[in-house]
Order: sequence, then C-alpha cells, then structure tokens
Amino acid sequence: MSHKSIAVVTGAGRGIGRAVVLRLAQGGCSVLFTARTKSELDSLKSELESLYPHQHFACAPFDLGNRNDVARCADWIRNEAGDRLDILVHNAGLFLPGSLLDEPDDQFLSLLEVNVLSAYYLTRGLTTLIKASRGAHLFFMCSTASIKAYPAGGAYAVSKHALLGLSRSLRQELMPYGVGVTSILPGPTYTSSWADSGIPQDRFMRAEDIAELIWTSWKVGATSVVEELLLCPILGDI
Repeated sequence: MSHKSIAVVTGAGRGIGRAVVLRLAQGGCSVLFTARTKSELDSLKSELESLYPHQHFACAPFDLGNRNDVARCADWIRNEAGDRLDILVHNAGLFLPGSLLDEPDDQFLSLLEVNVLSAYYLTRGLTTLIKASRGAHLFFMCSTASIKAYPAGGAYAVSKHALLGLSRSLRQELMPYGVGVTSILPGPTYTSSWADSGIPQDRFMRAEDIAELIWTSWKVGATSVVEELLLCPILGDI
C-alpha cells in the first residue's frame, strides 16, 4: 500500500466500527477492515470505493473469537499493510446478557475471547509492525461497563474491565516506541442492535460522534496522547 496513512479497524461491519472506517477514509487514510459478515464488508467497501476512488481499501471476514482466525487476520494485515501501520482500532465486540451465577457455561469464555483475547492476540501478532511504525496509534473500544457493573451484564462487564486493563498496560509497554494507546469508554450508542428496544433514538449517542473523537485523538500530534475518553448520552446513562 502506497498511501501514507494506513488504518486497520476490526468489527467494521456495522455500528461504531463502520462509522470509524468511514471517518478515517474521509480523513484520507487507506483502510483495512474486518468483521464476521462478508456481505456487510463488501457493501462498505463498495461505498468507500465510490466515495474515495483514489484511496486503497481492503476487507476480509474473520471471526476474532477464534484464535486461529486472529492469527490469519494478523497475517492478512501484515501482507496488506506492508511496512507501516498508523492506526489500529480494536472494535470487535460481543454482548450477551446474563447473570454470572446462572448463565450458560461457555458464555463467559465467549465474551472474553471476542472482547479481550482478540485484541490481545492481534496486537501481539502485529507487534513488530507496530513498534517499527513510530507514531502508530492503538485504540481500544472499551465501554462504560469497563468501570461500572450493570445488571444482567456481569460477564460483559468483566470482559470490558479486562480490555481497559489491557489497553492501560499496553500504553506503558509501547510508550518507549512512540506508540500512542487510547481507551474509548462509550455509553449507550445507537446501532441496529438497539432498533427494537423501544427507546427513542435521540436518547443514545451517535456512532459518528465516537468516530470523530477517534479521528481527533489521532490528530493531536506526536507530542501528546489522549489516554482515555469517557462518553455518555447528554441525558445520562440508560
């Protein structure tokens, strides 16, 4: 890839991830993006190529809850990106409601695999590329559930607490290489998963607002880094 700014976004098929891809492309980045559903990826790629015909876009479907797929995704990114990676947005995530004491036996592990281990193993798989790209910036899509437990969402909250801990630790480890790490902690954000909730859409934050903050945080510059961002709807949590 020849474009000077190269970004990678996971969980890009819809919602926040899709909005982030569009904002990075609008800013001039060439974007590699992935999600589980190929049709969503293909649709987004077609839209991007129509809007920005002189930029490079590539997509591929991976299930980042599967460690073998995470390894394949890392290989794909290295092959596509070449010798540089400017932005890596860990947005892949999964929410399953339930109580820690009576949820299905495999639910806790499923949430950890998608919400935490995917970011952990993908970062490790790209470590050499990240360290070599001085000025690279990693974003971790945490949640208000990273700092607060919600009813019927115990395992999700545990996984998001762990993701925040992972991002904070990587901030320290990557600091000597000039790599920025930002933890994003959004509250309720309107996506298709809320469409049948009965809650008015204007009660939520917009995915585009989170995408804009990621762009702004990256553009702060080489001498500063936004370490954590906590966002909530203007009328408070839901």
